[in-house]
Amino acid sequence: MKKFFFALALFTLQFSLGQKELDLILTKYNNKSIPYISVETLATSISETLLLDSREEEEYEISHIKGAVHVGYKQFNIADFIKNTPRKTDMIVIYCSLGVRSEIIGEKIKAAGYTNIKNLYAVSYTHLTLPTIYSV
Repeated sequence: MKKFFFALALFTLQFSLGQKELDLILTKYNNKSIPYISVETLATSISETLLLDSREEEEYEISHIKGAVHVGYKQFNIADFIKNTPRKTDMIVIYCSLGVRSEIIGEKIKAAGYTNIKNLYAVSYTHLTLPTIYSV
């Protein structure tokens, strides 16, 4: 039941934030150090992309983009990431709910020498374009 209410709250939040509000939040909290990629652009190259979900485990369990690897935010470990991702030029796309946590994780990955990193923009609408897995 707790998961249901969390999913409902997340769903409501995602659709209550309009594009203008999302842009304001991202302008305030992101410095665009990790370039954005749109859902539509990702959809054309998703098979060649390492897709990372930087949300918390509870969020990932409720829903995530098919094929995404959960790396989390608070528990993200750059040493483990480096050990499991040896090619530093592969396309890496990171997402969270809004784009703030994913940028922070992206900065850590970039600082480790990875060169092809994108922050998924408007992840709230991925279910309209990309296969999404729901567990609620």
